[in-house]
Amino acid sequence: MACTGGPAAPFGELESFLFSEVGIQQNGMPLTVLSLLARMGVDPWNEAKRLSVLPNKSAVSWMAIAISRSSSYSSKQSDVTTLASHLVDRLPAYSRSPQLEISVSSSLGAIPVWTIMAVFYVVIGVFLLFLADP
Repeated sequence: MACTGGPAAPFGELESFLFSEVGIQQNGMPLTVLSLLARMGVDPWNEAKRLSVLPNKSAVSWMAIAISRSSSYSSKQSDVTTLASHLVDRLPAYSRSPQLEISVSSSLGAIPVWTIMAVFYVVIGVFLLFLADP
């Protein structure tokens, strides 16, 4: 599965992130991000590249969910989020787009929820009309 949508980080710059420890496994061995991602069934290098181009908030949220689903890590959600934030900080920073994160969140925040829902239902209705037309 190839990573698309933005500048790609060279593999060497991803090693700091991928070889970071997430926790200690039951057998006493450290669990790395590389192992965590591999156990999830995703290619660790491609996933790290994908995370490196996401806005920081999105990457941290994704990592926090991945860590909390791991049987090797059990702690409070705030600890998981803190760990995820520290791990994401190890990704190459040059490919992050904080301006995108700000513009998307501020644009979506200005639109009332009912407007988004109305547009969604109109699009679904039009789609169903085309689907039902013989």
